[in-house]
Amino acid sequence: MGTLMFGLRMNEGWKVKAFNALESDGALGATPKNVSLSSAKFGGYFVNGTTTDVFIQVFEKEASQVTLGVTKPKFVLRVPDSTAEPANDKLEMSHGITMSAISVAATTTETGASAAAPTGVYILYS
Repeated sequence: MGTLMFGLRMNEGWKVKAFNALESDGALGATPKNVSLSSAKFGGYFVNGTTTDVFIQVFEKEASQVTLGVTKPKFVLRVPDSTAEPANDKLEMSHGITMSAISVAATTTETGASAAAPTGVYILYS
């Protein structure tokens, strides 16, 4: 029974999609990326090592159906910058929100299209 850094247990059905420079999906930025193409719960652990806030736009549709700056996200998560309070540069969302499909992007404004570069994004879905 493996416990993740965010306190969830993998045997509870959660899968992890990691978006960073070391993963095959690459870092998250202004190109929307699919998390799940079918109904799933959304959660995540987000780390922002930059000096500006990062906004994770979450869409309830496939990435190919999203045009940043035009398509309205289902909701947006603000991950604070790391300069004010280092302990506040992380955001955890572990209860899950059920969605019919999930895609995400990281931008510099809530509904904009300019890329942001969070240092670690771990999307949880089940």
